[in-house]
Amino acid sequence: MNPRTDAPAGSVRGRGTCGGSSLGRFLPRGFLSPELCILMAILAILVVGVSLSSQAGSEEESNRDELGVHESPVEGVAYAPDGRTVASASRDGAVMIWDLASRRSRRVVTRTVAGFSSVAFSPDGSRLVVGGLADGVKVLDPVTGETLATLAKSFGAVRDVTFSPDGASVAVGGDNGLIQIWNLDSGQLTRTLRGHVGLVANLAFAPDGRSLASAGIEDGAILWDLDTGRIRQRLQVDSGALSSLAFTRDGRTLAMGGMGCITVYELATGRSRTWTSPQGRVTSVRFLPDGLGLASSGLEGSIAFWSISPTEILPRFTLRGHKGGVKAMAMSPDGMTLISGGNDDTVKMWALPLAPDRLEALSSGDPVKIKTG
Repeated sequence: MNPRTDAPAGSVRGRGTCGGSSLGRFLPRGFLSPELCILMAILAILVVGVSLSSQAGSEEESNRDELGVHESPVEGVAYAPDGRTVASASRDGAVMIWDLASRRSRRVVTRTVAGFSSVAFSPDGSRLVVGGLADGVKVLDPVTGETLATLAKSFGAVRDVTFSPDGASVAVGGDNGLIQIWNLDSGQLTRTLRGHVGLVANLAFAPDGRSLASAGIEDGAILWDLDTGRIRQRLQVDSGALSSLAFTRDGRTLAMGGMGCITVYELATGRSRTWTSPQGRVTSVRFLPDGLGLASSGLEGSIAFWSISPTEILPRFTLRGHKGGVKAMAMSPDGMTLISGGNDDTVKMWALPLAPDRLEALSSGDPVKIKTG
């Protein structure tokens, strides 16, 4: 099974290998020896192969638009709620704001020596938070670039920041294994969650705002009750070291990406399904708006799309374009475009072929092997 079907292969007709080839018309009858036929057949196969390869790559290229380049790997990307603006955070110490209509950077919001690891817009788009590898968390005005506040100054290296659904709080996780919840209006730390034994790589609020999921590099995922600050559930998954999380919009399912594996977990029933991904470490997972599709990015350098139904999981299509690992991605609010940032220092935007007929055309049609629990 090969889940990559980047573009439907075209057909080449009327190209026979010997007598039917265009070259045959310029040779006298009876001139073709068996050896020459074999040679011409090999050449024809090579030409057709190159032609098909070119056709397959062209569709992928046409769906991709490079927004710009940082000076170091891009660690975080985020869409504004209106879908017209994107932010990117890089180890080069810059946070860039991109206007999608012009495909150009509108402003360098800030710059530090240590660099940034993550970025997130507030639900109303009025604020932007960025997690620093040494400078805590900055709360910014995405229009003016003004620093409105600095949180978690002594936290150490921050790996992820995310807004609560109501925009009132920010969750922060990082190298020290702690998770902090900060109130934005007061600028005060309201809760510290302790339960991980190592680095916290990713955070995701449930849509109702009452639960938080966290991904630990050493000890898997934890589901937290934010009313009490206690662990509601430890989620042990086969993928081991987790690095990415995402809820469906209805909050019923949680996706978790780790070292070569992806798991989807149904919170109400406790049912889980795990399958292998050829992407190496899965750096990010994002559900499509309908919850029936999932995108995953990996250090192998691709972005894969999976179709999820109650009975099977199908690999749909794969996007390739980064020269190196894909470190982060974000889905537009309407699910029609995707932003990715990579180890190649670039920020790319992809138009997604999500119509049902396109999904079928690009599908390998082979279900992946899944383990249920």
